[in-house]
Amino acid sequence: MQEPRKEGYWDLSYHYNEDEVENCRKLIDRWQMTSKEFLINAFGENHRHVSSFNKTIPEKRIGYDFRKESNSEVNKGINVLESIRESLKLELDTNATMTKTEDKSPMVFISHSSKDKDFANALVNLLESLGMNNTNIFCSSVNGYGIPLSENIFDTLRSLFEKHNLFVLFIHSPRYYESPVSLNEMGAAWVLKSDFCSLLTSDMEFNQMTGVVNNNSISIKVDSEDAPAHLNELKDKLASVFNLKSINGTQWERKRKEFLDSVKKKLKSNYPNT
Repeated sequence: MQEPRKEGYWDLSYHYNEDEVENCRKLIDRWQMTSKEFLINAFGENHRHVSSFNKTIPEKRIGYDFRKESNSEVNKGINVLESIRESLKLELDTNATMTKTEDKSPMVFISHSSKDKDFANALVNLLESLGMNNTNIFCSSVNGYGIPLSENIFDTLRSLFEKHNLFVLFIHSPRYYESPVSLNEMGAAWVLKSDFCSLLTSDMEFNQMTGVVNNNSISIKVDSEDAPAHLNELKDKLASVFNLKSINGTQWERKRKEFLDSVKKKLKSNYPNT
Protein backbone atom coordinates (compact mmCIF):
# COMPACT_ATOMS: atom_id res chain seq x y z
CA MET A 1 0.00 0.00 0.00
CA GLN A 2 1.51 3.32 -1.02
CA GLU A 3 2.34 5.88 1.66
CA PRO A 4 0.04 8.91 1.78
CA ARG A 5 1.56 12.35 1.28
CA LYS A 6 1.92 14.25 4.56
CA GLU A 7 1.31 17.96 4.90
CA GLY A 8 1.07 18.34 8.65
CA TYR A 9 -1.89 15.91 8.66
CA TRP A 10 -2.92 12.96 6.49
CA ASP A 11 -3.61 14.05 2.97
CA LEU A 12 -7.39 13.89 2.53
CA SER A 13 -6.96 13.13 -1.17
CA TYR A 14 -5.30 9.81 -0.36
CA HIS A 15 -7.09 6.70 -1.71
CA TYR A 16 -6.49 3.07 -0.72
CA ASN A 17 -5.47 0.54 -3.33
CA GLU A 18 -8.74 -1.24 -4.16
CA ASP A 19 -7.17 -4.71 -4.32
CA GLU A 20 -5.72 -4.34 -0.85
CA VAL A 21 -8.98 -2.94 0.47
CA GLU A 22 -10.82 -5.96 -0.93
CA ASN A 23 -8.34 -8.35 0.69
CA CYS A 24 -8.83 -6.61 4.04
CA ARG A 25 -12.60 -6.85 3.64
CA LYS A 26 -12.29 -10.58 3.00
CA LEU A 27 -10.16 -11.02 6.13
CA ILE A 28 -12.72 -9.15 8.22
CA ASP A 29 -15.55 -11.22 6.73
CA ARG A 30 -13.65 -14.44 7.49
CA TRP A 31 -12.96 -13.42 11.09
CA GLN A 32 -16.62 -12.50 11.60
CA MET A 33 -17.79 -15.78 10.06
CA THR A 34 -15.53 -17.99 12.21
CA SER A 35 -16.35 -16.03 15.38
CA LYS A 36 -20.07 -16.30 14.70
CA GLU A 37 -19.79 -20.02 13.91
CA PHE A 38 -17.93 -20.62 17.16
CA LEU A 39 -20.62 -18.79 19.16
CA ILE A 40 -23.41 -20.74 17.44
CA ASN A 41 -21.68 -24.06 18.10
CA ALA A 42 -21.01 -23.09 21.71
CA PHE A 43 -24.37 -21.56 22.67
CA GLY A 44 -26.96 -22.21 19.93
CA GLU A 45 -28.15 -20.03 17.08
CA ASN A 46 -30.76 -18.13 19.12
CA HIS A 47 -28.57 -17.37 22.14
CA ARG A 48 -28.13 -13.75 23.22
CA HIS A 49 -24.35 -13.95 22.71
CA VAL A 50 -24.89 -14.77 19.03
CA SER A 51 -27.43 -11.96 18.72
CA SER A 52 -25.02 -9.48 20.32
CA PHE A 53 -22.22 -10.38 17.92
CA ASN A 54 -24.58 -10.28 14.91
CA LYS A 55 -25.38 -6.64 15.67
CA THR A 56 -21.75 -5.70 15.05
CA ILE A 57 -21.88 -7.06 11.47
CA PRO A 58 -23.44 -4.64 8.94
CA GLU A 59 -25.98 -6.18 6.56
CA LYS A 60 -24.67 -4.10 3.68
CA ARG A 61 -21.63 -1.89 3.22
CA ILE A 62 -23.13 0.87 1.09
CA GLY A 63 -20.95 3.97 0.84
CA TYR A 64 -18.42 2.19 3.04
CA ASP A 65 -15.49 4.35 4.23
CA PHE A 66 -12.99 1.55 4.77
CA ARG A 67 -10.45 3.60 6.71
CA LYS A 68 -12.97 4.79 9.30
CA GLU A 69 -15.67 2.14 9.42
CA SER A 70 -13.65 -1.10 9.22
CA ASN A 71 -11.70 -0.19 12.35
CA SER A 72 -14.91 0.63 14.20
CA GLU A 73 -16.58 -2.55 12.95
CA VAL A 74 -13.78 -4.83 14.13
CA ASN A 75 -13.47 -3.05 17.49
CA LYS A 76 -17.19 -3.48 18.14
CA GLY A 77 -16.89 -7.22 17.45
CA ILE A 78 -13.86 -7.55 19.73
CA ASN A 79 -15.63 -5.66 22.50
CA VAL A 80 -18.62 -8.01 22.30
CA LEU A 81 -16.37 -11.08 22.41
CA GLU A 82 -14.51 -9.63 25.39
CA SER A 83 -17.85 -8.99 27.10
CA ILE A 84 -18.92 -12.59 26.44
CA ARG A 85 -15.66 -13.87 27.91
CA GLU A 86 -16.15 -11.83 31.07
CA SER A 87 -19.76 -13.01 31.29
CA LEU A 88 -18.67 -16.64 31.01
CA LYS A 89 -16.00 -16.13 33.66
CA LEU A 90 -18.62 -14.73 36.02
CA GLU A 91 -20.95 -17.65 35.33
CA LEU A 92 -18.15 -20.15 35.96
CA ASP A 93 -17.21 -18.42 39.21
CA THR A 94 -20.75 -18.24 40.56
CA ASN A 95 -22.25 -21.52 39.35
CA ALA A 96 -22.04 -23.89 42.32
CA THR A 97 -22.82 -26.92 40.18
CA MET A 98 -19.69 -26.51 38.07
CA THR A 99 -16.80 -28.83 38.83
CA LYS A 100 -14.22 -27.15 41.04
CA THR A 101 -10.92 -26.43 39.34
CA GLU A 102 -8.93 -28.40 41.88
CA ASP A 103 -11.05 -31.49 41.14
CA LYS A 104 -10.32 -31.42 37.42
CA SER A 105 -7.57 -33.58 36.00
CA PRO A 106 -5.03 -31.99 33.61
CA MET A 107 -5.05 -32.96 29.95
CA VAL A 108 -3.04 -31.93 26.91
CA PHE A 109 -5.28 -30.89 24.02
CA ILE A 110 -3.51 -30.75 20.64
CA SER A 111 -5.28 -28.20 18.44
CA HIS A 112 -4.33 -28.65 14.79
CA SER A 113 -5.53 -28.90 11.22
CA SER A 114 -6.21 -32.43 10.02
CA LYS A 115 -3.79 -31.63 7.16
CA ASP A 116 -1.01 -31.47 9.76
CA LYS A 117 -1.74 -34.90 11.22
CA ASP A 118 1.88 -36.06 10.65
CA PHE A 119 3.09 -33.21 12.87
CA ALA A 120 0.43 -34.06 15.47
CA ASN A 121 1.43 -37.73 15.43
CA ALA A 122 5.10 -36.84 15.93
CA LEU A 123 4.13 -34.57 18.81
CA VAL A 124 2.12 -37.35 20.47
CA ASN A 125 5.16 -39.65 20.14
CA LEU A 126 7.30 -37.02 21.85
CA LEU A 127 4.78 -36.68 24.71
CA GLU A 128 4.63 -40.47 25.08
CA SER A 129 8.39 -40.48 25.68
CA LEU A 130 7.69 -38.31 28.75
CA GLY A 131 5.32 -40.94 30.12
CA MET A 132 2.02 -39.48 28.87
CA ASN A 133 -0.74 -41.53 27.22
CA ASN A 134 -4.38 -41.42 26.08
CA THR A 135 -5.58 -40.71 29.63
CA ASN A 136 -4.01 -37.25 29.53
CA ILE A 137 -3.61 -36.47 25.81
CA PHE A 138 -6.38 -35.61 23.35
CA CYS A 139 -5.49 -35.50 19.65
CA SER A 140 -8.22 -36.07 17.08
CA SER A 141 -5.84 -37.18 14.28
CA VAL A 142 -4.12 -39.99 16.19
CA ASN A 143 -5.83 -43.35 16.67
CA GLY A 144 -6.75 -43.97 20.28
CA TYR A 145 -6.35 -40.30 21.24
CA GLY A 146 -9.36 -38.72 19.56
CA ILE A 147 -13.14 -38.71 19.36
CA PRO A 148 -14.99 -42.04 19.69
CA LEU A 149 -17.12 -43.10 16.74
CA SER A 150 -20.58 -41.47 16.49
CA GLU A 151 -19.74 -38.70 18.99
CA ASN A 152 -20.13 -35.05 18.00
CA ILE A 153 -16.86 -33.11 17.89
CA PHE A 154 -18.29 -29.99 19.54
CA ASP A 155 -19.96 -31.99 22.32
CA THR A 156 -16.64 -33.72 22.92
CA LEU A 157 -14.74 -30.45 23.02
CA ARG A 158 -17.24 -28.92 25.42
CA SER A 159 -16.99 -31.97 27.67
CA LEU A 160 -13.19 -31.80 27.68
CA PHE A 161 -13.18 -28.13 28.65
CA GLU A 162 -15.69 -28.82 31.45
CA LYS A 163 -13.98 -31.90 32.90
CA HIS A 164 -10.29 -31.10 32.55
CA ASN A 165 -7.79 -28.34 33.09
CA LEU A 166 -6.63 -28.27 29.49
CA PHE A 167 -3.07 -27.47 28.50
CA VAL A 168 -3.48 -26.63 24.81
CA LEU A 169 -0.71 -27.22 22.30
CA PHE A 170 -1.48 -25.23 19.15
CA ILE A 171 0.11 -26.38 15.88
CA HIS A 172 0.19 -23.16 13.87
CA SER A 173 0.45 -23.59 10.12
CA PRO A 174 -1.09 -21.99 7.02
CA ARG A 175 -3.50 -24.95 7.03
CA TYR A 176 -4.61 -24.20 10.59
CA TYR A 177 -6.02 -20.81 9.60
CA GLU A 178 -8.02 -22.38 6.77
CA SER A 179 -9.87 -24.68 9.21
CA PRO A 180 -13.02 -23.31 10.94
CA VAL A 181 -12.85 -26.16 13.47
CA SER A 182 -9.28 -25.23 14.42
CA LEU A 183 -10.20 -21.57 14.80
CA ASN A 184 -13.16 -22.57 16.98
CA GLU A 185 -10.79 -24.54 19.20
CA MET A 186 -8.56 -21.48 19.48
CA GLY A 187 -11.56 -19.36 20.43
CA ALA A 188 -12.71 -21.85 23.07
CA ALA A 189 -9.24 -21.97 24.64
CA TRP A 190 -9.12 -18.17 24.68
CA VAL A 191 -12.58 -17.82 26.25
CA LEU A 192 -11.70 -20.24 29.05
CA LYS A 193 -8.16 -18.86 29.43
CA SER A 194 -6.55 -22.28 29.16
CA ASP A 195 -2.80 -22.62 29.61
CA PHE A 196 -1.15 -23.14 26.22
CA CYS A 197 1.97 -23.30 24.10
CA SER A 198 2.22 -22.62 20.36
CA LEU A 199 4.31 -24.67 17.93
CA LEU A 200 4.94 -23.33 14.43
CA THR A 201 5.55 -25.54 11.42
CA SER A 202 8.61 -24.70 9.32
CA ASP A 203 6.41 -23.08 6.64
CA MET A 204 4.75 -20.77 9.18
CA GLU A 205 6.19 -17.40 10.22
CA PHE A 206 5.54 -15.51 13.45
CA ASN A 207 4.01 -12.57 11.59
CA GLN A 208 1.40 -14.92 10.10
CA MET A 209 -0.03 -15.74 13.52
CA THR A 210 -3.40 -14.01 13.84
CA GLY A 211 -6.47 -14.31 15.99
CA VAL A 212 -6.71 -14.43 19.77
CA VAL A 213 -3.60 -16.62 20.10
CA ASN A 214 -0.95 -14.64 18.24
CA ASN A 215 2.75 -13.86 18.13
CA ASN A 216 2.61 -11.96 21.41
CA SER A 217 2.84 -15.31 23.19
CA ILE A 218 5.90 -17.56 23.57
CA SER A 219 6.06 -19.95 20.63
CA ILE A 220 8.30 -22.74 19.32
CA LYS A 221 9.23 -22.60 15.63
CA VAL A 222 10.52 -26.07 14.82
CA ASP A 223 13.20 -24.95 12.35
CA SER A 224 14.64 -22.20 14.57
CA GLU A 225 17.93 -22.43 16.44
CA ASP A 226 16.23 -22.04 19.81
CA ALA A 227 13.64 -24.80 19.21
CA PRO A 228 15.53 -27.41 21.31
CA ALA A 229 15.81 -25.01 24.26
CA HIS A 230 12.13 -24.08 24.05
CA LEU A 231 11.16 -27.76 23.89
CA ASN A 232 13.17 -28.29 27.08
CA GLU A 233 11.06 -25.56 28.71
CA LEU A 234 7.88 -27.24 27.47
CA LYS A 235 9.05 -30.59 28.86
CA ASP A 236 9.71 -29.06 32.28
CA LYS A 237 6.34 -27.31 32.26
CA LEU A 238 4.48 -30.53 31.40
CA ALA A 239 6.46 -32.48 34.00
CA SER A 240 5.31 -29.99 36.63
CA VAL A 241 1.65 -29.87 35.55
CA PHE A 242 1.27 -33.64 35.07
CA ASN A 243 3.66 -34.75 37.81
CA LEU A 244 5.73 -36.77 35.34
CA LYS A 245 8.76 -38.84 36.23
CA SER A 246 12.09 -37.42 35.11
CA ILE A 247 13.36 -38.67 31.76
CA ASN A 248 17.03 -39.50 31.16
CA GLY A 249 18.75 -36.49 29.59
CA THR A 250 20.39 -38.42 26.75
CA GLN A 251 17.14 -40.21 25.95
CA TRP A 252 15.24 -36.90 25.89
CA GLU A 253 17.77 -35.28 23.55
CA ARG A 254 17.40 -38.21 21.16
CA LYS A 255 13.58 -38.07 21.24
CA ARG A 256 13.64 -34.29 20.84
CA LYS A 257 15.92 -34.53 17.79
CA GLU A 258 13.75 -37.28 16.27
CA PHE A 259 10.70 -35.06 16.67
CA LEU A 260 12.29 -31.98 15.08
CA ASP A 261 13.81 -33.97 12.22
CA SER A 262 10.53 -35.80 11.60
CA VAL A 263 8.24 -32.76 11.41
CA LYS A 264 10.59 -30.90 9.06
CA LYS A 265 11.07 -33.95 6.82
CA LYS A 266 7.35 -34.79 6.69
CA LEU A 267 6.45 -31.22 5.78
CA LYS A 268 8.88 -31.25 2.87
CA SER A 269 7.44 -34.59 1.76
CA ASN A 270 3.79 -33.50 2.00
CA TYR A 271 4.32 -29.95 0.68
CA PRO A 272 7.38 -29.98 -1.63
CA ASN A 273 7.10 -26.28 -2.48
CA THR A 274 7.60 -25.13 1.12
